[in-house]
Amino acid sequence: MIRTGFVIFFAALLFPATSHAKADAEMRKKAKALLHAHLHDYDPAEAHDSLMDMNGDGYDDIIVEFYYGAGTGLKNGVDLIMYDPAKKTFDARQSIRLVNPTFYFKKREVVSYYIASGGGEAKKQKWNGIKLKLIENIVVDVDSKTGLEFSFTQKNHLTGKVTKWKATEMVLPKEYNYFQYTPLVTSPHNLLHTH
Repeated sequence: MIRTGFVIFFAALLFPATSHAKADAEMRKKAKALLHAHLHDYDPAEAHDSLMDMNGDGYDDIIVEFYYGAGTGLKNGVDLIMYDPAKKTFDARQSIRLVNPTFYFKKREVVSYYIASGGGEAKKQKWNGIKLKLIENIVVDVDSKTGLEFSFTQKNHLTGKVTKWKATEMVLPKEYNYFQYTPLVTSPHNLLHTH
């Protein structure tokens, strides 16, 4: 009995149902067409993309990782083009741009930040369907007159609580993984490079 289940399991992996394979191929085709239509937005030599479920709804979304060429600070960019199951398509008008994100898939949360030489902001957001809802932000101001002192204002958008503090070095809460960006797309084979 166990052996039969094992064989069926591997057969399903090796020979997926035609309708599932066809749907997957159709989704990849739509994603590829959409990315090629917006190719001018990215340098294909520097951008890496893939399809993966970003919001936990069971549908693959388009993720494009790239590095911003201008500005100061760490600038790892991620664009998400979400698959809208209600419309059964990807909607580029609903794209989400994040800088230096960390995805917490089990909690369905995303943290991101951009801190430049003059300051910046960090955000914690939670998935609400195909959109992100802001649940926390931290505004960072840099006062160079006082010897590079950092002022932080953190607001919890669920409770309304505001917390302020100062520091002599740039430090965000641990969950933001400040200056420790880890890419999600690891394969060099992506939609932008296929014909």
